[in-house]
Amino acid sequence: MVFEAHWHGKWIGDCTLLLERRLASLNAYNPRLSLTRCADDMFRRLVTRIGVLRALLASLTIFLIAMAPFAGGQTQLSGWAMVPTLIVPAIVPMLLFVLPLDMTMSGIYQSSKPVDQKPRYKFIILMDAVLLAALILAWLPFFYDLLRGP
Repeated sequence: MVFEAHWHGKWIGDCTLLLERRLASLNAYNPRLSLTRCADDMFRRLVTRIGVLRALLASLTIFLIAMAPFAGGQTQLSGWAMVPTLIVPAIVPMLLFVLPLDMTMSGIYQSSKPVDQKPRYKFIILMDAVLLAALILAWLPFFYDLLRGP
């Protein structure tokens, strides 16, 4: 079976291959197109697109967002309970400065790059903005209670 996709006057040959693979995967199990392999490929493309350090920054931010519900309550001074009550709340303000700095530097790099590389930096700025908004929303109740006092 050969399918071709027409979009704004251009024939896209990749769609033919993707559609044939999709049809083959519907008919029989194909381990090359398994969900974990697709997820792994998608993660590798993302890391290649944004860079290793930005991927680590995004991973740390997602981890801190996930730890926000565990930060309230009594402060623990020993054991693993120290992580959400002492260590994580100390790292959050640092990222509140690092993410806007990364957005600013990406904007500066974007202005000096050729047109074909500008979407990469637009994606990085958008990703950082979404992560920053999620980080602020997740940690706002904790810092509000902290600053409000007893």
